[in-house]
Amino acid sequence: MNEKNKEIGNLLKTKRKELGYSLEDIQLILKKDFNIELDSSNISRYENGTVKNMNAAYLRALCKANNINYVSVFKELGYIDPDDKRIDGLDKKGMTQYEKAMNEAVMFFNDERIEEEDKQKLMLALNEIFFRSKEINKEKYKKKNKEDLKSKN
Repeated sequence: MNEKNKEIGNLLKTKRKELGYSLEDIQLILKKDFNIELDSSNISRYENGTVKNMNAAYLRALCKANNINYVSVFKELGYIDPDDKRIDGLDKKGMTQYEKAMNEAVMFFNDERIEEEDKQKLMLALNEIFFRSKEINKEKYKKKNKEDLKSKN
């Protein structure tokens, strides 16, 4: 059994119990808030760390249902580069944009046949694309502001 999966599972279980939720409560939250149907036995498998390839969409939803920062969990699993400090530098709007992009990205992981290493590579690439697009937009915005200032003079 993967030690990281076991650690993350323990975190999920501990937080769920701290919040006073049963497995069935989490099952209902996943369905209502995330439109994810995961039965209590599979939730238990995530909590026990016995899921071989953790589905990123399910894991993200489980983290959110238990008030756990899924970004730190994804860093731990290698889906996001743990040395990438750009995430920490995001303001509230930037973090909302980042979460939206990652929410859409995790849909790529609904196929259990995709190897864990390939999932990690894809998440790292999507993470890089997100920050590169932010840089490009920032440069465009600066350039547009300079042009607007010149036209006013």
